[in-house]
Amino acid sequence: RSLGRACRTQPPDARAYPAGRCAAMTPLRAAGPDAYATLGVARGASDAQIRQAYRRLALQRHPDKARVVSRERATKDFQDIQAAYEAVSPENRGRYDLGAGGAALGKTELIAACEARDVDRVRRLVEESADVNAQDSTGRTALMYASGAACLGAMRELIRRAADVEAKNCAGHSCVHFAVGAGIKVDGPEKVQQALDHLEAVRLLLDEGAPVNASTGYGLTPLMLAATSGRINMVELLLSRGAEPNA
Repeated sequence: RSLGRACRTQPPDARAYPAGRCAAMTPLRAAGPDAYATLGVARGASDAQIRQAYRRLALQRHPDKARVVSRERATKDFQDIQAAYEAVSPENRGRYDLGAGGAALGKTELIAACEARDVDRVRRLVEESADVNAQDSTGRTALMYASGAACLGAMRELIRRAADVEAKNCAGHSCVHFAVGAGIKVDGPEKVQQALDHLEAVRLLLDEGAPVNASTGYGLTPLMLAATSGRINMVELLLSRGAEPNA
């Protein structure tokens, strides 16, 4: 395929695919190195960032521009770049991510998108009628993953599509448990923002009717998690919404 055609590659219109088609596809693995690493982008990069990285590399590494390496090596590198982009292009990315380990846990494409904090992909999948309440093998839903990542955009998309804010996983953890973000230690500017995002994630869930006193099978509540992590603002929010301090 010519460079011009490769660089003009655009993602297909999601509406051209029947609802649920992507979820039924088998996981996809690209041969060779990790596709994201080949393109020089993070696994959580947006589709637009991936496309931009591909176009830049395709122009820089085209065999016609080879000066340092042999033509054969340049052609191989260019083919690897094309294969990497094909693997993580919008129509294939969900299957590629599942093939990287998610399939073993029963993760759906929507769950993988939430875990990656990819709001654009979450929006596209729910518009294609992805099951917002599907669970992985541990009972976690897409909303639980989005809550754990404090990805407010994804959370709003899921809730707008009637995601169950009261759902629990196999161990009894609720969306609020995940949103509390118990492992966060506020020891730097980035962690401060992360803690604030989790605070807003909990606030959003509670505003939507999530139970503040949901407990696991062994009695662990969101308030206990917040208290253990020493996050006073989270504790205050939960108490103001009716969390039981004597549970």
